[in-house]
Amino acid sequence: MKYIVAVTLSVFLFLDSFAQITVTIGSDEEEIYPFEINQPGLYSEWMKNDTAFSEIEIFGMGEATHGTKEFFDIKAKTFEYLVTNCNYKVFGIEASYGECNYINDYLNSGIGSIDSVMLNFSFIMWRTQEVKELILWMKNYNQQCPDSAKISFYGFDMQDIYFPLKYLIDFVKSDTLLNYQELATIVRPVISKSSPQRYAALSSKESKYQDTLRAVHSLLTNWMNKNESYLAKKYPNKKCIQLRMCVDNFEQAKNGWQERTFKENNTYRDSCMAYNVLRIHALENSKMFIWAHNGHVALSQYPGESPYAKSKPMGSFLKRELGSGYYSIGFIFNEGYFQAYTDVEKNKGDGVFKKLFYKRQYQVMWSECSVPAYEKNTLTNAFSATNVDAFFIDINASGNSIFSTTQFTYWLGAAFYGIEKSSVEIIAKKQFDGLIYINNTTRAVPLDKSSLE
Repeated sequence: MKYIVAVTLSVFLFLDSFAQITVTIGSDEEEIYPFEINQPGLYSEWMKNDTAFSEIEIFGMGEATHGTKEFFDIKAKTFEYLVTNCNYKVFGIEASYGECNYINDYLNSGIGSIDSVMLNFSFIMWRTQEVKELILWMKNYNQQCPDSAKISFYGFDMQDIYFPLKYLIDFVKSDTLLNYQELATIVRPVISKSSPQRYAALSSKESKYQDTLRAVHSLLTNWMNKNESYLAKKYPNKKCIQLRMCVDNFEQAKNGWQERTFKENNTYRDSCMAYNVLRIHALENSKMFIWAHNGHVALSQYPGESPYAKSKPMGSFLKRELGSGYYSIGFIFNEGYFQAYTDVEKNKGDGVFKKLFYKRQYQVMWSECSVPAYEKNTLTNAFSATNVDAFFIDINASGNSIFSTTQFTYWLGAAFYGIEKSSVEIIAKKQFDGLIYINNTTRAVPLDKSSLE
């Protein structure tokens, strides 16, 4: 597996400039693959024949923040290469399953526009120029190939009760032979409420809304069962399964609001995401690329006091199911800029992301942040000492103790709590198969909501 993911980086390199070099990391010599982020190029021919790379069914790439341009660019270019050269046809991202169905329809059926589908991202961190350019590349690719070769776009997250039902009812509305009014009545308790209203109802200590949602799910299931024969006769099997997945995704989100510890919440969410990824992979019967945070693509739980400490990440479930068929790359950086939610004083505790998600406050407070090189970040500092600005290293091929012992590096999600809380423990060889290092980062380019309307 030594060269398995050098392909990830060489997409940015000219063929004659891509070269493996030896540097010192910690106390050991290591082979790394340096690259220029902004320099387009080609993959080495010998990569295309790497037998170990061909074993991968799901290729996971993380990110150390949800708002870094370099991370986004590298992942987008990697997916483009995998599609063009390695027969990958499925893209998955840490976003609501329901909202990404609109993007999938835009790519494969021409429904909507690039601006309308970008507005459907309730995770505003994906409303960036980098993600928009990737979707446009996918659209252009699909327009030039037969149906059998087209690529698909999926969300595999499960925190939203709204979009799975919104997509389902929009689909039914376009079919005059289905009883739209019946379905509209079933989903009204969800669809009719605003995001803040849904959040207030879901977070109520009395939990009366949970009873309503259980009733909605039961009625939805009955509606699907009643119309299953008609749907199966009129629509492809894939579309029928996608509609059924909307109902299942709604149930996952509903169950996500049950009383649990922070550890249990994280594990439940990641187990659902892994289930969704595997289901999408089986549905499409094709190799799949997944884009999520480091904390989700990781192969095992994080040590210490990190936000994902002691809980099981999505990658651990995928690794257990697929073995060498799942490969995970983490990203780390030394210093630089990114975008994040900064009004954290009003939104502390386990519910911070749910507040961000449902109240949409972060659409206002999402701003540019920065962190300096930090003396506590032992792993990052060891990488920085190589004086190579950007490189990939295959951890599987290394026996360096720095990768099998507890080190520190930056780890940020949707919210920024300051430098000290952003430096977390990591045992790199337990969490990832490989790492990408960026010395200095810049903010992803945000798309103003008014520019998409």
